[in-house]
Amino acid sequence: MEGVQTMFAKFIDVIQTFLTEPAILIGILVGVGYALDKKTPIKIITGMISAMVGLMMVLFGGFQFSATFKPVAEAVSKAYGVHGYLMDSYAMKAATQIALGDNFGYVGYVF
Repeated sequence: MEGVQTMFAKFIDVIQTFLTEPAILIGILVGVGYALDKKTPIKIITGMISAMVGLMMVLFGGFQFSATFKPVAEAVSKAYGVHGYLMDSYAMKAATQIALGDNFGYVGYVF
């Protein structure tokens, strides 16, 4: 019986790891939507891939923008005494977690 429980625990771990990737989750949702809309298999696959790649590009661009302009904002702040902040995804996530508390876990399930 322990072997089955260990296998089940490993299976759940793989599923959790797989579904916590935003690009994969969005790709699956787009694929399910196209399948429910009775699109062709080629349309389903290309739609899934384009949604996944598009999301990865948006995330990468946001991180690059934040990383590039953070030193510039710090230099301007130091030189002119202007205080502000760049929109940082990690800071926004932390602020959201603090504001929502335990309910933050439900955010991913609201579509």
